[in-house]
Amino acid sequence: MGLPNPNPIDTQIFHRGAPISPLGTTQIHCEACGGQQKHERYRIIVTAHLGFGAPIFIAPFKKRASTKGKLGKRAIFVQCHSCTSLWAEDEKAKNFSFSQWGNPAGWISESKQYEMLNQEFQESEVPSEIENAENTQRVKNSKVRKLPPE
Repeated sequence: MGLPNPNPIDTQIFHRGAPISPLGTTQIHCEACGGQQKHERYRIIVTAHLGFGAPIFIAPFKKRASTKGKLGKRAIFVQCHSCTSLWAEDEKAKNFSFSQWGNPAGWISESKQYEMLNQEFQESEVPSEIENAENTQRVKNSKVRKLPPE
């Protein structure tokens, strides 16, 4: 049984052979996309793991390992279908995200990071109506004389 699309291995968030188990599909709000999106839920062992699985000579050829029969700290993540951002869903996932990527919310795809930064920049560049009103009042109250046209 393979992983659904998108998955953290294909998007290169986790390495090949990481123990990941799919938990199903859910519909939640995506901060990067800005709306309700379909997400895939995954249980991932985020620490060193030990347990039963494929023999050592077959393991390098497998894309992933299951979390069944393995010991390690399990965390639950959700991955957006449209932007492939990986969001932390439980406390263990938030702690891992903060230590690994510096963001307790999860891993945001690079394209969405640039879009979010551009949007914040554009919002900060737009002058507010109060600033416009103050600027027009200053011009009207100016005591500078205009020169006559030549």
